[in-house]
Amino acid sequence: LERLEAHKRVVAEERGADTLAPTLETFRDAVASGAGALFLAVYRGKVSEGLDFKDENARAVFCVGIPFPSLGDVKVRLKREYNSTSYARSSGMLPGGDWYQHQAFRAYNQALGRCVRHQHDYAAIFMVDARFCRSEEAARNRGMVSKWMRNLVQHFHSARESAGTTAEFFEA
Repeated sequence: LERLEAHKRVVAEERGADTLAPTLETFRDAVASGAGALFLAVYRGKVSEGLDFKDENARAVFCVGIPFPSLGDVKVRLKREYNSTSYARSSGMLPGGDWYQHQAFRAYNQALGRCVRHQHDYAAIFMVDARFCRSEEAARNRGMVSKWMRNLVQHFHSARESAGTTAEFFEA
């Protein structure tokens, strides 16, 4: 964190509705100053759903992990089990495992969309999770990404390789 703060102002989403406005103001002031900022937020939080970070407010987004709902949450577990019953399936509901995956990727795609908000906007989006490239479910996971960016996904073998491509992207 200290190494990051040496380059950019680091702002983190905090719990509680009353913290959002001052946190956003701190972030936007740092961006407006020309120094830039790094905003750390969580999936399904206030920042990752429903807010615009268009233009210079988000030129890169790093989505770390896939936000599968907690199976420790009784509501999630029960819904997943219910959707796996023969009654639910005969009613046209998604099977439990599919419902569970859709919940994760709904939150994931919401987070991806915070940065590209209009036709002339742009951002580098990093999907940081080996489950997009190295697992048995990689193709299915990539298929769950929003259509607007699904065909743009590239796999890099090293940080150096991605840095070169990212530099080319921003130059273009």
